[in-house]
Amino acid sequence: KLIFARVFSRERFTMSNCFKREFKVTTQSLMGKADIKKLRAQLMTEFPALNKKMLDLVLSGKEDVSVLKCSNGTSLYVPADAPPAFFDDGFGSIFPTVYTLWRLPTMMSELVTYGPVSKRLLPSDRAAGADLMLPGVIMPDEGLGPMHIGQKRCIRVQGNAMPIAVGKMLVSAEEVESGGLKGKGMAVLHVYRDSLWTYGGRKVPNEGFLAEEVTEAEGSSMLANIGVEDVEEAEVDADEEPAEEDEDEEEMSADALLEYCFFAAFKTSCTDGEMPISADKFYSHHMQPARPAKQPPLDAKKSSYKQIAKFIKHMHKSKLISVRDVKNNITILSVDRAHPTYVEAEVRGGKSAAATKAAAAAAGSEGTSKEEELVNLRSKPPVVSEVWQPNSYTKPLFEAMGCDAKNGYFTLEEAHQVLERYVHERLALDCAPVATGSSADTTSAAANELSVHGWLLSVGIGEVDAESAVAALSSDGFDSLRALRADALTVAELEGYGVPADRAALALAAVFSDLPQWLLAQGLDVATAAAVATALAAEGFDSLLAMRAADVSGADLEAAAVPAESISALLSSLSADATTPAAAQPAAAQSQIDLNAVPIDEMLLTSLIKVAGGQKKGATFPSHVPLDELKEKMGERMTAFHKVSVEGEAPLLKKGVIKPIFIEMKRAAGHNKTHVSGLESFLISPDALAQALKVKLGCTTAVLKLPGNNVKEQEVLLQGHCVQEVVDYLRDVYCIDKQWIDLKLKK
Repeated sequence: KLIFARVFSRERFTMSNCFKREFKVTTQSLMGKADIKKLRAQLMTEFPALNKKMLDLVLSGKEDVSVLKCSNGTSLYVPADAPPAFFDDGFGSIFPTVYTLWRLPTMMSELVTYGPVSKRLLPSDRAAGADLMLPGVIMPDEGLGPMHIGQKRCIRVQGNAMPIAVGKMLVSAEEVESGGLKGKGMAVLHVYRDSLWTYGGRKVPNEGFLAEEVTEAEGSSMLANIGVEDVEEAEVDADEEPAEEDEDEEEMSADALLEYCFFAAFKTSCTDGEMPISADKFYSHHMQPARPAKQPPLDAKKSSYKQIAKFIKHMHKSKLISVRDVKNNITILSVDRAHPTYVEAEVRGGKSAAATKAAAAAAGSEGTSKEEELVNLRSKPPVVSEVWQPNSYTKPLFEAMGCDAKNGYFTLEEAHQVLERYVHERLALDCAPVATGSSADTTSAAANELSVHGWLLSVGIGEVDAESAVAALSSDGFDSLRALRADALTVAELEGYGVPADRAALALAAVFSDLPQWLLAQGLDVATAAAVATALAAEGFDSLLAMRAADVSGADLEAAAVPAESISALLSSLSADATTPAAAQPAAAQSQIDLNAVPIDEMLLTSLIKVAGGQKKGATFPSHVPLDELKEKMGERMTAFHKVSVEGEAPLLKKGVIKPIFIEMKRAAGHNKTHVSGLESFLISPDALAQALKVKLGCTTAVLKLPGNNVKEQEVLLQGHCVQEVVDYLRDVYCIDKQWIDLKLKK
């Protein structure tokens, strides 16, 4: 029983990531002053690092705060005109969202992990995001601090101060101390790039927050600047705030309560942008939440009007609102906010009548036009680029060149550079000609490409000794340099196969690098060349190309035990080789490869030429292929993606070619209707666009799911012929060029 209770305790049995899937807001209501005060007190108790000034930045007690009940069982606490600040996980525990943590990153204890680990935590199209495992946690010198099961903590990446996730601990400090960093450590409830982050606006705090991973980065565009003086001033202001009146309010009559909620709804939650709105929706979504906390439930049946429709018509006759009545389906079109009754109405805990009058006067002084000023949401058009990811064919090739083939994305130019590096570094090393000896030896080595014989000759081993060593090596299966690299022979083993002892170390270094031949050509003796090549390879300089790319200095060569008198000559040779065309370079890696006839080894054969599965009997494959043709095949053997980058938002990375925004005009039931789809490809919210066009064009809009079982995209439906207006709005507000818009007009 004790074991069962321990395993299935409430703290351990925690649902991971509440927002791994899309959610819908089922109900929305405004919080009362007392509820906000209670929530703020709870937050300051649970998060001791929070003070009043810090909390005012994300959840002020003087502004409206809405509670959004979601379809996944959670609740969101959303300040006015801001992304969600906190969320309730459905079990009574309140956590900050990443938007709050990006403003106040020190408000709670943290766990630090490595950048590559974040790939596992972030949700994607193929995975919902994982919980944090303890082996991925970086243990600080001072330890993880006091820790217990169910403790709330956030996660950040090493080198980036901005948190990426928040959740509950699944282990205690005692368990970590006794068992070490093993097993699952934290249940992640909310993480960057989940549906809650998308709902909040898809913003990112710095350049380290990428589409697939979070990396090191400094600074933040969202970080709140709070000083000691600000905190002290906030505490003084809080002390001066008048205490909330606890006197019992007089209970309103049913008619008075109905009228109060009517005016309070328009003054607190229902804006002009939400109209036209049906009477039923206005009653349930705006009037009901506007009921004062100490008043009885709002019920139109208990009033003299008996029905909400009759009450709305009464307000229409009083010229407070304008409505449309079609077969008893009442729609509120507009409200007269300058009406004397509306101005005099006072909302408890909200604006006074005097403030409302002043606002009405200010609005009147600006003219009677209700057209809102167009606000550009973007200053630059979205940047669309094509990238490719290695698939099962080309992954081994990219991994062999040290690239991240599993999570990496490359442009075609970058992919071609990887192929060129392989040809010049790996193939050329296998094809290395003789660096010393007569021209006849060179010709012999050139004719014997990919042989062990040419490798031995290139390090100064005589013909007789080379042939003897080749025979011994071949008898044990070492018939190519690739086989030698795979088995990683030692110097002693090479000597056992007949390689001269004074050349064995140099020959071993030449198996993995082209530096030994180059060092010999620069006049270094055999022993020094072997030692220097080994030291440089240990520092990551395993080829001339790597040394040039890293811009090796004299200090680097001195650290590799290069004689002082040879450093200047080696640096001069490096710079001269870097400016010499590839075909003219004296290095063995460049001189032997003909780019019009690249030799095909096993790697290139399986990656770019051979098709997976069974081969036809008698099928043959080319031994040499032009480099340009290999580049074309590489594009065919990779998966195409498109990347959309928008300033201030995380980039969108999606498989396939980007589809333009599709705008179509149809006629149905005697009415013109405009359909707009494909907005998500350019990081445009269909709901936001529908709401904005509803206000701007004064037409009815709706957001509908596109047909299909696995289709997540939505379309915006507008009543009327609004094609050109939509195009202009997308251009002016979202900077969408016409090349990304596909028009289809029907009559």
